[in-house]
Amino acid sequence: MLPELSSLPSLTPPFDLLDLRPGDSQALDLVRGQLGKSVINPRDGRPRKEVYTFRVWVTPGTKPTVPDFWDITATTVIAALWAYMEAGDFPKATYRLMKVGQGAQARFSLDRLPRA
Repeated sequence: MLPELSSLPSLTPPFDLLDLRPGDSQALDLVRGQLGKSVINPRDGRPRKEVYTFRVWVTPGTKPTVPDFWDITATTVIAALWAYMEAGDFPKATYRLMKVGQGAQARFSLDRLPRA
């Protein structure tokens, strides 16, 4: 279970949102994570709002650009990854995230795979 949003620290810039197109996936070899909050400006015209944000650092080579982390704002993904982090499972697996749908109705699948 996630802590109350109001109790979390605000994450500091830079931000690098993990933004997938519908049907795209991204493998994540996670090193560590930081749960916090940030303010987003939805592209679809909805007003800006404060949201849960999970900053996840990845192994070298996982992400081709700097910084060496992504910020994830999908609450269902955050809840699942947070549970793995709390259990100490981050370094034991690769997590494959896939986006299904688009916009505010988008959902995600998350597979936990043995790390190569």
